[in-house]
Formats: sequence, structure tokens, C-alpha cells
Amino acid sequence: MDRYRAILIPLDGSAFAESALPLAIGLAEQGRATLHVVHVAASAFEVTAMREYLDAVRDRFAHRVQAGIRTALLTGTTEDAIADHVRAQAVDLVVLATHGRGGVSRAWLGSVAEALLATLPVPVLLHRPAAAPTDAAMAPALPRSLFVPIDRSEVAPVILSAVATLAGIVDAEVVLAMVIAPMDVRAEVVSRVRFTSDELSAAAHDEAARAYLESAAEPLRAAGLRVRVAVFRDTHAATGILQGAEALGCDLIAMATHARRGWSRVVLGSITDKVVRGTSKTMLLTRPGDPALAHGDR
Repeated sequence: MDRYRAILIPLDGSAFAESALPLAIGLAEQGRATLHVVHVAASAFEVTAMREYLDAVRDRFAHRVQAGIRTALLTGTTEDAIADHVRAQAVDLVVLATHGRGGVSRAWLGSVAEALLATLPVPVLLHRPAAAPTDAAMAPALPRSLFVPIDRSEVAPVILSAVATLAGIVDAEVVLAMVIAPMDVRAEVVSRVRFTSDELSAAAHDEAARAYLESAAEPLRAAGLRVRVAVFRDTHAATGILQGAEALGCDLIAMATHARRGWSRVVLGSITDKVVRGTSKTMLLTRPGDPALAHGDR
């Protein structure tokens, strides 16, 4: 089973950014990975203070991370500096704090996380802080159940490798899920759509979805992971994903994203974007390595 060798978390000195520290430290601790703690300096005036801040974070948690904590003060635009550091240091995972449901910050998700998701060659964990700041010294709440919605597109299954690594490190259950329409949808002339309530057809649709999920689950089970499959019915994929993850009590949602820059719904894909903005759960996002695969509405 693959593991993380290097994990990166960007900090700016705020309690908001530090809320992701327990998760990053816990993953580094459990996965025996080096933790890279970085800050992108906005000006020369903050260099000394932020260097001292990063060193203080390292000294405070050095005993927790066996493979060590490395700090770095970066320069340049935030997303480019972080992306360059990820590549130079062979980082496997980036952990970011984002606002929770109903309060997504365009300044953070829009300009930083969004740009990173469009350029980083590694998965990104988007962490939702609790209402009150979390003490970074507290034991991390590592994910124990990963909700992974996939479909038959070429893009969605690219998340499975990232899921296998994370689930293997934290010993989490994997739920492979698919959202299908509650009834067969058949196109008619002049772009009209007719819904049929043929129960036999609906059952066949459900069976085909489960067969596809079971096939996708085979390599994960072969790797020693605990995997179950689930099919949900909803006319809107994002709604089905959000309700499915909630119903099963999963604490993380993992999805693939598009690989190009732009507004969030373009970078993430409209379904993934709606899930990101509609959930308060941690999300694991990754994109296809080949931009040619970044098509479709996911």
C-alpha cells in the first residue's frame, strides 16, 4: 500500500489556517511522513516575524512527527510559490483549511485553493474548521469513513488511487457510491425528456450500477481495504452525494476535479463544486494527470 512521504500545510499565522494542523500532523504521524509547514510572505516586512512563527510551530510539534517537520518561507504569488514547493520537495498531499458550508470564502477558495486544485499534481485535503478554533495540540479527528462517488466517466475513477492511500494510512472504510436517476430518463424529439416508472427497468439500472461499483471495489479490497458499495437515487447528482454521505455517516467525501483554471465550477466541475460548497465535511480532491481526461460535467 502506498503511503505519504511528504505532506504540506500552508499557514498564515491565523487560528483559521491552524485549524487544519491537527489533521496534517495526524496524517504525518500515522503515515510516517515529513511535514512541510510553509508561509508565502506578502512583503519583506513580515519575513522575520513569520520565520519565527514557523519555527515555533515546528518546535511545538516536532515530538509528534517522527519523520520531521520542515519549515519554509516562500516568496511570489501564493499559489505558484506553493505549487513550486510541492514539486521541488516531492510533496504527496496538501492540506488546506477552508470555510464550511454556507460560508465559502471567494478570497480563499476562489483565488488560492482553486488555483492550487487546477495546477497541483497531488491530492488536496480541504478541511472545514469547527465553529470554535481547534487547539492544534489536540488529537486529530482522522477520517474513518470515506464517501467516494464515482460514475462511468474517465475522470471520476482517478480519485481511487488517492483514496486507497488515505484509507490505508488511517484504516478507514471506503464507501463507493453512485447516484442514479430515480427513474429511467429517455430523450425524445425536440429535446423533450420523458420519465418512465418501469420498475423492472429501474431495478436493472440499479443492478448495473452496483455491478460497476463492485468491479471498481475489487482492486481496493485486494489491497486489504474495507469497501462497501451504495446506490442512491436522486435527480440531482450533487444532492444525492451530499445526502448519501450524510445518511451513511461518512466524515470525508473524495472526488475528482477538472484540471483547468477558471471560476470554481469550471475548475472543479459543476457537480464537485456544488458538493464542495454544500458540505461541512472534509473533502479529498484530485485531478487527472492528463488534461485530456478533464472533460464532462463532473
